[in-house]
Amino acid sequence: MSAAAKQNLVILGSTGSIGKSTVDVLTNESFGKYHDYTVTLLACHSGVDTVLKQAEVLGCASIYVDDALARSRVPSGTTSLASRQAFLDFLATQPVDACMLSLTDFELSTAAANLLLSRTDRPVRMMIASKETTVIFGRHFRQLAARNGHTILPVDSEPSAIFQCLGGSFDGGDALRKIILTATGGPFWNQPIEASRVTVAQALAHPVWRMGAKISVDSATLINKSLELMEINELFGVDVERIEILIHPECVIHSMVSMKNATVLAQMGPSDMRLAIAYALSWPHGFKQRTALQDVDFVKVGKLTFAAPDLERFPCLGVALKVAAIKEQTQAIAARAALMAADEALVAAFLQESVTFADFSGHLEAAVRFAQGVQGPSGDPQDFLAYGLRVYAQAKNFIKESIEARKREVSC
Repeated sequence: MSAAAKQNLVILGSTGSIGKSTVDVLTNESFGKYHDYTVTLLACHSGVDTVLKQAEVLGCASIYVDDALARSRVPSGTTSLASRQAFLDFLATQPVDACMLSLTDFELSTAAANLLLSRTDRPVRMMIASKETTVIFGRHFRQLAARNGHTILPVDSEPSAIFQCLGGSFDGGDALRKIILTATGGPFWNQPIEASRVTVAQALAHPVWRMGAKISVDSATLINKSLELMEINELFGVDVERIEILIHPECVIHSMVSMKNATVLAQMGPSDMRLAIAYALSWPHGFKQRTALQDVDFVKVGKLTFAAPDLERFPCLGVALKVAAIKEQTQAIAARAALMAADEALVAAFLQESVTFADFSGHLEAAVRFAQGVQGPSGDPQDFLAYGLRVYAQAKNFIKESIEARKREVSC
């Protein structure tokens, strides 16, 4: 892009791992320093100090802090959006050419994506790292993007790898046989464990990636991989029966596509999210910049290991795969929303040592059963959107109440 084509970029979730990596890519000489973007908004949950530093480095005029208490600590004189509604109004009315979406709040992330993709005044490049949103509404967002002239780009490592294998497309065409989704297996894939005795520190000790607590626990249970499977199902339109999960602890192959002619295409590289981010930021021109990252040393790696996931070891994955296989739209939305809501509540409780690692799968199953009783939507797409959000909120409360009830039983 030339200087004349400079684009307005908003980074939603700027203080999380993806947001920080995005800022690094934008400012790092090794990644080419993306002068083609003007960052016009940085949004975060509560990281006031970090977002203020980011705004200074990037020359960003506006910030939004979602947590009200944290927002009250923003210094006067800073252009800080005063409420969620003001934040959403910004996205609906201000010039936005590109968005890095990595908000962890499901409701806010969904609202932001829906607003931007519903705009008809200018094309938006929507770079999505918030898998929770696309797990349920990926096809809806793809339809909005196609109708209104927008572009959706996956930023999560594995969907980005698949997108690259398919030549920058969500469509594998008639030649595609299946998608192979790789997983490191987390800290427990080949270690003897007693689930009821797993500590928080053990669950957070991911062998490859350095991530936030939520996604680290999700990687330990393999829920994260099941969400990626559903995300790929939504974004690429590939039936879940044609998506295979393989444990690959070396994390050199980030995903593969298997073609009907028996060839397999793999995307390989260092385990660094900045590569997927740089690919999205540079699309469609391609990221060709020489970086300071080390090339994969295959001699040092020595071997590439693959194994099928053990559903007895990872019962949460078994629950999630049953959810992913649900075809009917209303039931699928309810089950997926409930699964994600329950997982969020369970991870928070586990980090506070209120539930054990062994408790996860039973609570997930209970949440999915509960969700089937929530009244369904009409046929309007926006009603399906509201329905998913409603199920999510109710299922989350259901699990929180179940956890509290269990604690009271134990204390009696």
